[in-house]
This record gives sequence, C-alpha cells and structure tokens, in this order.
Amino acid sequence: MKNVEASVISGGKTLSKEFGEMEFMSFGADGPIILSLNGLISEEISGKKLILSLNLKPALSKEQLNQRLLREIDKFGRRHVNIMLKELIPVQMIISFVSYCGINATKRCSQINKVESEKMLNGFF
Repeated sequence: MKNVEASVISGGKTLSKEFGEMEFMSFGADGPIILSLNGLISEEISGKKLILSLNLKPALSKEQLNQRLLREIDKFGRRHVNIMLKELIPVQMIISFVSYCGINATKRCSQINKVESEKMLNGFF
C-alpha cells in the first residue's frame, strides 16, 4: 500500500508515526515505514503491548473521506459493499476491513445505513 500513515501506540501514547509504503505479509506488516518504525521504537518495546494503527487515507480529512464514501455508496447502489470497496482499498484488505467494521461484504450499498457508513468511515482512520 502507498501513502499510508502507520503509528505505534503503547499505553495510549503514540511512540512513533511514519508515512509511506507498507505491505501486508503472512507474518504481519512489512515495508519501508514498518522497518523505520521498528528502528525508532526498538528500545521502547521490551515487555510492552503495542498497537499498530493505520490511517489508510491520511491525505483526506474525515469530512472529505465521508463525502467520498457517501458518493461511492450512492454510485454503487445495488452492488455489493465488497465491490464498492475496491475503489477505496486494496482487494486483499476488503475481507479484513468489512470484518473489522462489522459489515456484511455482500450487503447492497443501497442498504447501508448511517451507523454502518460511520463504522466504515472510522475503519479508515
């Protein structure tokens, strides 16, 4: 993925944040920003629970992304959510994304309610 913002969080505190390219691998995340984060926090991670937080659309404000999401939902109407999401995220992430958001991937876009669109919007940040 390109143009991703990744943050490492521990105890509610952001330890480090990077912007750039990353990959999802069978063993986890990899790529330039992940390697950079690893180097920056390696001394702080001993025995701590860490959270990797991703912002998939850091160039857009929440309002801009909300408008884009609503346009895509309207545009795709009777088509399934998983088809619409191909316009917004890599295909390989769709199943994980809808699962994280608690939305059925085969639900028709025209049936998405306000709560579900909010869940999707929040899933990007």
